[in-house]
Amino acid sequence: MADQIVYKNIIGLSNEQIRKAVIEAIQPPALPTEKEARAFAKASVSPQPYTNEEGQLDIQPNKQFDQHNLTEQLETLPEVQIDLVENLLARLKGAKYCA
Repeated sequence: MADQIVYKNIIGLSNEQIRKAVIEAIQPPALPTEKEARAFAKASVSPQPYTNEEGQLDIQPNKQFDQHNLTEQLETLPEVQIDLVENLLARLKGAKYCA
């Protein structure tokens, strides 16, 4: 959530509608189709199989996905996201919004 901004108009909505709007705004996208999932799986295989100069099946790192992008923040990201959602819902609970 830290890398995205979500805008959802909640003016004039009931508390239940606000709760649903917040959850809808942060929910993950729909699952891919089987064809899309297979294409992604094929592209993301690691190590990546290939045919070497001698015509033999060999492996190499996957150039797109075998990159180390770890940060100290990654370890606590799920907790941060849960806290953000809980705080949003708590602050919206019982709030009165008018148009």
